[in-house]
Amino acid sequence: MSKTVLPVAITMGDPAGVGPEIIVKAIRRLKDRLDAGSLKLVVIGSKSALDEACRALGEAPVRRANGDSHSVSLVSVGDDTAVVPLGQVSALGGDFAYRAVARGVEMALANKIAGIVTAPLNKEALNAAGHHFAGHTDMLAKLTGSRDSVMMLAHG
Repeated sequence: MSKTVLPVAITMGDPAGVGPEIIVKAIRRLKDRLDAGSLKLVVIGSKSALDEACRALGEAPVRRANGDSHSVSLVSVGDDTAVVPLGQVSALGGDFAYRAVARGVEMALANKIAGIVTAPLNKEALNAAGHHFAGHTDMLAKLTGSRDSVMMLAHG
């Protein structure tokens, strides 16, 4: 009997920042595991920002999630045509970042994903969008109803 592999979600963070590029490079680096089926990823964020990062790095666009068996899919959390200007702090970018994390939490609590990896967000943009959090840690605590939270960083 084959084991179902739940995808790992990657929240894009601020689409105006380095998140989309980091995600495309991570997908490239994880290609062998993705092709073998031992890993599935679902990117949560801005379709237009991810498409632009794919174009800039010479990669094929990521498909929208629709229940199929693709190893990498996208869940868009806003207007697919909205363009967040690169390198600029904006409420639009902050709102995309918040909605990506909120959707990831929703999916995790529903056991639709194995876990969440977060790309960087811009706290100024997040606050400009009306989401008053110091960053991912307290946002995740609030969205999950947790009283206690800690941040973990990993390398290598």
